[in-house]
Parts: sequence; structure tokens; C-alpha cells
Amino acid sequence: ALDELWGEMELAKKIQTCLLPEKPIIPGYEISAVAEACEQVGGDYYDVISVGGHDWIVIGDVSGHGVTAGLVMMMVQTAIHTVLNDNPEIRPSRLVSVINKSIYSNIEKMGESKHMTLVVLAAGKDGRFSFSGLHEDILIRRSETGTVEPVESDGMWIGLEPDISEFLSDDVLQLESGDCMVLFTDGITEARCEAGKLFGDERLIRIIEENGEKSAAEIRGHIISELEPCGKPDDVTLVVIKRV
Repeated sequence: ALDELWGEMELAKKIQTCLLPEKPIIPGYEISAVAEACEQVGGDYYDVISVGGHDWIVIGDVSGHGVTAGLVMMMVQTAIHTVLNDNPEIRPSRLVSVINKSIYSNIEKMGESKHMTLVVLAAGKDGRFSFSGLHEDILIRRSETGTVEPVESDGMWIGLEPDISEFLSDDVLQLESGDCMVLFTDGITEARCEAGKLFGDERLIRIIEENGEKSAAEIRGHIISELEPCGKPDDVTLVVIKRV
């Protein structure tokens, strides 16, 4: 029976992995991403969705990890794709609020207290992104100065309240040519490294600043290799987007 269960966990992981974008492409950008679950099934979610001439980037993190978090992650993935297929030019704040409605009632039925950080970004013309939701800071390395500028998201987690529309707004960020945007989940910053010290935001920012002139894939590689020796108690997701 244990073998059977293990086989089903493997299957769940496989399904989940299939749902992540294989070769994410947005014209005018280099994109490099990685997602590693700390258990068989993870609660992290990232996506790059191109639909009806619109490009969307999504990152989120369900509280906890393991099977229930993985199920919530899959629900959110399906809900986002459904809404965007139907209305690819929806406002980011509206997208988050619609997703919250359906996810909230599902979580309630499951009798689990789960919530999820989620930020959605709609790519506009000339490096302009409109975004909404609440998740870790978006880190932008400015090519002009070589320094990282953290952009806060100020929305509301999903799954806590039936209606979060009043907490959501649409903010705008701008990427110039050579600028690099890094989206991540706290599995990176909260990884435990030498002498039990946290990997932390400062270290992440330093790596991005030092390697920001390189390609998106190389920046991602540098972050992951510094993270390698650390103990990862949570799912790890990292998306690097560079405007070329």
C-alpha cells in the first residue's frame, strides 16, 4: 500500500510539474525560471501565460507545503488560466479578486485553513507592467545604476476572506532595456545556511546586483548555486526576467 501511495505522490508531482510553463517566452524579454518542491508535491506556483495577444506573469506561494498546498496550487493554476482565456485584458486586481472568490469557497469546503500569497503582472508595451496582489517584494536591478530597487506589492493574500476587492489596487512598474526583474518565493530567503543563518534578502540582492549584466539564465544560475549548500525547509521558486 505504501508503494501505491508513493506512486500516486510521484504522479501528483508529475502532473504539477507539467502545469508549469516549459519554455516561457515573452517577446523582448529573456526569462529563466526554476521551481523545486521540498516534498513530493509543492505549494509554490509560477506561470507565464500568453493569451489573446496579452502576456501575464504569475508567482504565488500557498501556506505550508505538501499535498494540500499542492492541490490549492493546482486549483489556482486552473482558475487563472480559465479567467485569462475568457478575458485576457482583465485588470490584474480584478483577476486576483475573481481567483480569490473561487479559491476561498474551495478551501472552506476542504476544512483547511490555507492562504496564498499571489502577485499577477500584465506585460504592457515598452517595458511597462501593471500588477496586483500580495507576495514577496519584486526585485528590480536597474541597468543604469547597477543597484536593486525592491518594489512592494500591497494587496491581500488569497483564501482568507470571501471578497478582497477593496484591498486590491493596480500598480505599475517600468523595466528599461537591460533591467532585470526577479520574482521569488520565501523558500529562497528563508533557507538556512552556514551556522543556521538565513539566506536572507540582502544576500539575494547582492547576487543580483553583482551578476545583473549577465543573461537571465546566468543570474538564475548564480542564485541557485549559492543556495545549493543551504538547507531548504520550503519550496523554492525563482523567476528572472530581463528586458533585452
